[in-house]
Amino acid sequence: MTRDRPHRRPHITTTSDTTASGAASASAWRALEHSIGGEVLRPDAAGYAEASRLFNRRFDDVRPAAVAFVTSAADVAECLRFARAHGIPPAVRSGGHSYAGWSSGNGRLVVDVRRMDDITVQPGAALVGAGACLGDVYAVLAEHGVTISGGTCPSVGVSGLTLGGGHGLLSRAYGLSCDNLLEATVVTADGTVRTCGPDQEPDLFWALRGAGNGSFGVVTELRLSTHAVHESSSADLAWPWSRAADVLAAWQDWAPELPDEMWSALRLQKDASGPSVSVVAFGLGGHDDLAARLAALPDGRTRHGVRTEPHFDTIRRFAGDIPGPADRPCYDVRSDFVAASLPAEAIGAAITTVENAPADVDASMAAVAMGGAMNRRPAHETAFVHRHHRFLAQYEASWDPFDDAGVGRPTPADADAAAAAEEWLGAIHSAMRPYASGEAYQNDFDPRLPDWRRAYYGSAADRLERLKRRYDPDRVFDFPQSL
Repeated sequence: MTRDRPHRRPHITTTSDTTASGAASASAWRALEHSIGGEVLRPDAAGYAEASRLFNRRFDDVRPAAVAFVTSAADVAECLRFARAHGIPPAVRSGGHSYAGWSSGNGRLVVDVRRMDDITVQPGAALVGAGACLGDVYAVLAEHGVTISGGTCPSVGVSGLTLGGGHGLLSRAYGLSCDNLLEATVVTADGTVRTCGPDQEPDLFWALRGAGNGSFGVVTELRLSTHAVHESSSADLAWPWSRAADVLAAWQDWAPELPDEMWSALRLQKDASGPSVSVVAFGLGGHDDLAARLAALPDGRTRHGVRTEPHFDTIRRFAGDIPGPADRPCYDVRSDFVAASLPAEAIGAAITTVENAPADVDASMAAVAMGGAMNRRPAHETAFVHRHHRFLAQYEASWDPFDDAGVGRPTPADADAAAAAEEWLGAIHSAMRPYASGEAYQNDFDPRLPDWRRAYYGSAADRLERLKRRYDPDRVFDFPQSL
């Protein structure tokens, strides 16, 4: 079954004859506009300001040369031809959630796939356009009693999530999103449309499952495994901050050893209301199964209880509301993988660093349980090699942006808040680094990593570099952490 959507007529945006960007003339831009079925927006076009924004307001001052809303693989190939001919580097964008802002960039041609968002349900699989948002995928699949293994943010692009790994509630039961990728259609740098799977372009298919975000081509469609779901159970627990050390110590030994059908995450956080420690837990089994497992966590909870409901309702509660344009967050993120339980001194360092976060920054350390199906995959079966860890640690700092009269320019207050957030992220990353494996999550792009190739891809990095030279010898796809 395919979700219906309104037919979109090609739209041509006219620009001044004197307007140029990079090495392309105004007439060349007009030729691109006429050659694709989608829409091209340049800086002087109505709608450009909104079109150029990413999910994170931290990048609102970025000015791409143009945004091309493509509607087919042929559109993508034409945009790449234009980029090669005029020396304008492309950026690939789906949900626009790149933590480092690399789905856009000053002077780049943003190839935006969000209008390629069809969702077709097949036996045991879903054929998903690369521009579909995760929340829409979940909603369509829920009508058929199935789902995919994915995250919780409803506005994230399913392609970006999948191509870099994809953690979520079902990862321990069914593996990561990339483990559930059955086939992908990708337009490579030379404009060739390739179908990748176990038997077609197997090397490229291997690379796309964990290292596919923007380095090898533009993915236009994915076929993902689906899984039958009905009811699920979940719990939202909290303790007084004074119990934070006990909770983290117990959780890190408990969560990675849960049955495959269960998942959990812990959060240490400091915001305007002070520091807090909380745990969320999820299970595909019934209420009693999850409740019995939760009994192993410390007493003294200030919030507890297990609810059982249709799975899609659980997903919506975990997702929360999608922020509107004026409420988009402003944040920065770093990550570590942790292979062994943290000793007491590491737990103390984490708690102290969170507790000492600056007053104008909301700071958190989230620990996301691994194990189960995602860890049983051989390390090099895909380009996601982090298969031997107990949990993923994600550090996030967010702050309220001070918009300059709505025109997207950062203010001095923004700079101060961003500097405070950067300092705190450096502090928590440094505090935890002695206890982490040295690896980092490639979906959490971090420009500060000195050896990011090894941190993201480990011993798979050399093979990935060889494939990069094979499929993109001229480095059409190039950004600071592109392979």
